[in-house]
Amino acid sequence: MKDGKKDLKSFIESQIDKTGFPTELEVMEKVGSKGWDYVPSSLYHDYDEDKWREIDVMAFNCEREVEGQFASYKLCADLVLDCKKSSDHAWVFIVPPKKQEDEWRRLFDIDFFEPIRITKQFSLHSSSIEKGVPQLSRPWLDSALIRKHLPSLIRSKETAKLKDFHELGLIKKEGFQYFTKSRIGLYGKDIKIQKNGKSRTQVFEALLAVNKALSYTAKMDGNGMYFTIESLSNISKSLKPRTIEILIPLIVFDGTLYSWEKHEGAIEQKQILARSAHRSDNYEWSRLVPIVHIDQLTVFLDYLNKDLDKIHRSIIREVEKCDVQIKNLATTLVQHIL
Repeated sequence: MKDGKKDLKSFIESQIDKTGFPTELEVMEKVGSKGWDYVPSSLYHDYDEDKWREIDVMAFNCEREVEGQFASYKLCADLVLDCKKSSDHAWVFIVPPKKQEDEWRRLFDIDFFEPIRITKQFSLHSSSIEKGVPQLSRPWLDSALIRKHLPSLIRSKETAKLKDFHELGLIKKEGFQYFTKSRIGLYGKDIKIQKNGKSRTQVFEALLAVNKALSYTAKMDGNGMYFTIESLSNISKSLKPRTIEILIPLIVFDGTLYSWEKHEGAIEQKQILARSAHRSDNYEWSRLVPIVHIDQLTVFLDYLNKDLDKIHRSIIREVEKCDVQIKNLATTLVQHIL
C-alpha cells in the first residue's frame, strides 16, 4: 500500500510538472516580488461563445497618485497574463527587416481613459447605437443602460473636444522601453523539437487568450460605467481618484523562443512583440502582444515600473491639464445626461 501511494504521488507530480501550473506559480512569485498585486485564475465571459473562460493571472499596480486642484488621479497598470510552457516545441516568429519595425509598432494598442475614449469613438459611429453592433470591442456597450444614458452625449459636439490622457501627451507608446527593444513577430509557429509528439497551436491559443481576456475584462461594465459617469458629473475632492488606466496583454513563455528573418536566419530571443489581429461580432483588436521568456520576467517588470514612474512624474508636471479635461467632461455630462 505504501509503495502504491508513493507511485501515485510520483505520477501526480510528474503530470503536474507537464502542465503550466508550476510556471503560473513562478510567474505570480516574480510579479509579487516587484510590488504588483495579482489574482490567479481570473474569470471572464466569452461573449462570442457565451461561456466563462479563465485567464491565468491578472496583475495590478495602482500605487501612484497625484493630487490636482480640482481632482485627484491614480495611475494604474493592469497586466493580462497567459502562461505557457513547452519542452518539446520551440516558438518561432517571422520578423520584418529592422528598418520596417517602427511601422509595425503602431499596432500596439493601449487603453487609457475609458469614458472619454468610448464616447469619442462612439461619436464617430453613432449608428451602432441603433443597429446594435458595437464598434469598440466591448459587447456591453450595446446594453440598454448605455442606450438610455449615452446617446445625447455621444452625439454632442462637446464630446469631440474632450481629450484622454494619451492625447494630452502624458502617456506615449514610445515611452515603454522594453517594447522598443523587442523584435516584431509578424507570424508565430510552434516547431517540434523532438520527432515524436503532435503539432501544437500554443502560440495562437495564447494570443487568443490574452486578447479576449483584455477585451472582456474591462474595468467598467455597463453599470460601472454609468456610476463613473454619475460621479464625474458631481465631481469633488471627496470622491475617489480618477483612474488613468493602462491595459497590457502579456504572455510569459517557459521554453525556447526564436525569431527568423530572411537575412539573419534563426536567432534565439528572450522577448518578442507578437502581432495579433482578430475580429468577431462582439469584439476586434489589432495589437502587439509582448511575449517574455520566464527568465526575463523580472527584467520586464523592472523596465515597466521605471516607465510608470516616468509617466507618474509627467502627470505631476501636467496635472493642471488633467484638471481642465475632467472639468470639461463633468460639464459635458451635466449638460447632456443628467
